[in-house]
Amino acid sequence: MNLLQIALAVVGFILLVGGAEALVRGGARLARHLGISPVVIGLTVVAIGTSAPELVVSLNAAARGRPDLAMGNVVGSNLANIGLILGISGLLRPLPVALRLLRMEMPALVAATLVFVAVSLDHTLGRANGALLTLGVVLLILMNLRGARREEPEVVEEFDTAFGEHDGVLRDAVWVAVGLVALAVGGNLLVNAATAIARSLGVSELLIGLTLVAVGTSLPELATAVVAVLRDEVDIAVGNVVGSNLFNLLAVAGPTALITPIPVNSRLLHLQLPILVGLTVVLWVVLRTGRTLQRWEAACLLAAYTVTMVISAG
Repeated sequence: MNLLQIALAVVGFILLVGGAEALVRGGARLARHLGISPVVIGLTVVAIGTSAPELVVSLNAAARGRPDLAMGNVVGSNLANIGLILGISGLLRPLPVALRLLRMEMPALVAATLVFVAVSLDHTLGRANGALLTLGVVLLILMNLRGARREEPEVVEEFDTAFGEHDGVLRDAVWVAVGLVALAVGGNLLVNAATAIARSLGVSELLIGLTLVAVGTSLPELATAVVAVLRDEVDIAVGNVVGSNLFNLLAVAGPTALITPIPVNSRLLHLQLPILVGLTVVLWVVLRTGRTLQRWEAACLLAAYTVTMVISAG
């Protein structure tokens, strides 16, 4: 394997993660300067910004005629979020679940997953399918905004602690611009390096997308979940994963297919997608029983993810 390609992939990951962070921080502070409430910023700027690495990689891969990388990234990220991230986080500490997540976000995730599979059954994620998925994320944001209450002073204080004080419009705009450039360059490097690595190893681009690319673009979610657990903020760990999976299916796959129709690999359709549906439904059922992800349940999710990756590599 070419060590240069591995180095380029690592640089691509770093640029993607750093670019997303810069975009979220700059965009959030700009929005706050314009008088937008922290709750609205969290549901829009932050949520979309944290899914930016997956979006950039999938758009780049699809535009370059690498549909397996694009689809593998989306499906693999969702599998990693449930099996790897919740598995590791839940092993560290049992994860309680907010009632609102069980009533709204989890049913929405199950529905979005089923719709995603349904529109993929003809082996092509076309523009009409992409429009449907994109409409779904718009409706999701509107639903969340409608359900958001006026925040208490504590919420505003928490926002300022997380993102810092406003640095001025120009400086925040520079952060946004730097983030966008880093995302574009990082996505280009990663797709090129991943393609080269797949060829040198003699494995499919789908497998590289499901593993190397998917786990790499899920690093921000993994870091957020583990840090939240270590800080005893376990109530946001599950919500972070559910929100990320929703945005991957709707705000990543949707716009990507809307711009460039994506062929769907038969192996993905018959293996990884059914497993994703199964894991999503199982997660919903598990969370409803006791409203807590126990350690043994997290271990089962992690084991299921490991088995899935082994089967995918076969």
